[in-house]
Amino acid sequence: MSKDKMAVRNPDKKSSDLAWTRKVNFKLLFTGLMTALIVVAGIYSMSWIKEGTDDIWPVKKIVIAGDLKYLSSETVVKKIEEMKPKGMLVLDIDKVRETVKTMDWVLDASIRKQWPDSIYIEIVEDKPIAMINGHILTDKGSQFETSEKSIFIKGLPTFTVSDKSSQDVSSEQIKEYEWFKNRFRLIDKQLEKVIIDEIDQWQLDFSDGVKVFVGGKEKMQRVERLIGSYYSIDNRNSIKKIDLRYHNGFAVNWQQDKS
Repeated sequence: MSKDKMAVRNPDKKSSDLAWTRKVNFKLLFTGLMTALIVVAGIYSMSWIKEGTDDIWPVKKIVIAGDLKYLSSETVVKKIEEMKPKGMLVLDIDKVRETVKTMDWVLDASIRKQWPDSIYIEIVEDKPIAMINGHILTDKGSQFETSEKSIFIKGLPTFTVSDKSSQDVSSEQIKEYEWFKNRFRLIDKQLEKVIIDEIDQWQLDFSDGVKVFVGGKEKMQRVERLIGSYYSIDNRNSIKKIDLRYHNGFAVNWQQDKS
């Protein structure tokens, strides 16, 4: 009798297991379908939102700030308008900044949104210090051409590097150039032209026709020697050349000299 009882299966348990399996499968199917619908709806919604917000809060005003001497605000605004900026929500600030930084005279730029409808752009300009091969040379050593350069090159000295393999000007040379220019102003000399040869010998031409030659590791000390004794030189208005390439002094040629 016990063997017969063990051979009998419970029909109610079998039915219950089948119902539970169907219930689980239905839940999984329902969950999968809902997840897929949510993902599709999300993608569609994001696309719709992006397209729908392009013109929400349109850019109506571009504010230009910074101490601008060479670049006009109108030029910057025109450049931004050429980008056809859309609504404030989708405006790419990084793209605007990179566009502004490609402009002549722009050393750096910071951009931010001013809600609800403005872009604020602050610009740091390049500082021109000389002309080199028809390009403007900046105090950072960069060189560029500009269609508006004729307005600004008046009074800028010309810079020539005799090394034909490179027309780059090093940061050290720019530092020395600026120092020379400022120191010679103490004796009323305005620098017009600089020529640097392959061995770093400098020729400085001034607006009054005087040429000064200086080289070696002690260029600044030699210039200081001249500045300190310049007003003790006789016939200063007739000086033609001054050669500072001496260890313990300098040589002066006057205009009446044949040399």
